[in-house]
Amino acid sequence: MIEVHARFRVQESLVSSGKVVFVFTALGTKISTYRLFVRALNKCGYSVIIYDYPISLMVRAQLDEWHGFYKDIVNDAQARIQRLSGEGVSSFSAHGTSMGTLVAGLLGRTTPQISHTVLNLTYGDLARNIYTSKPPRRAKEKFVKQGITEAMLAKEFSYIDPVKTAAEFKDKKVLLYLSKPDSILDYNDSLRTKKALEQTGALLTYYENKRLGHFLGGAKNISGIKKLIAFLES
Repeated sequence: MIEVHARFRVQESLVSSGKVVFVFTALGTKISTYRLFVRALNKCGYSVIIYDYPISLMVRAQLDEWHGFYKDIVNDAQARIQRLSGEGVSSFSAHGTSMGTLVAGLLGRTTPQISHTVLNLTYGDLARNIYTSKPPRRAKEKFVKQGITEAMLAKEFSYIDPVKTAAEFKDKKVLLYLSKPDSILDYNDSLRTKKALEQTGALLTYYENKRLGHFLGGAKNISGIKKLIAFLES
């Protein structure tokens, strides 16, 4: 059953094991899109708690709403960790795709129980992406009308920016996927996140797709369950 909250939806798919993966979807995609992924994880002995959120969250471009979203969704996940820990679950991981990597990263950095974090196609400079990339142009236009500059947005989002927060992954296990032909997230900018993770001491596993772009590359990474399981069990 899907639980509906003010800023997101969430569904638990639990199996009899002591391992849970929190999955944060790409913005605008639905929980149902990931059903084969959830089923594959369940078959490998992992319970899954998966979240989705409406694309209108970005389009409305309200800072209070964006901050509230990240606070609410992380608080929800942490409350579930507390509950499941009391039920004997001892292994927790976070997995995010595209915008979902911002949530997975925030949860992974701020939650001691999260041992492994997966970033499936993540950003470099988040504010720069919003101000220079085509997909979020409607959000950019609304921010500009509010008098919010790129520098101001960078300051507002410093706590979720992958490059600025990389040091918080020191000694933590991170699986990072990037696609070289990515037309949504600039590859060279995203490489800054890889370099920052390496330089600040994250225990990084890295895979790069040289042929597939954002959508097909992200889907391929999700379907490559063997690589994911090998990472989660490392």
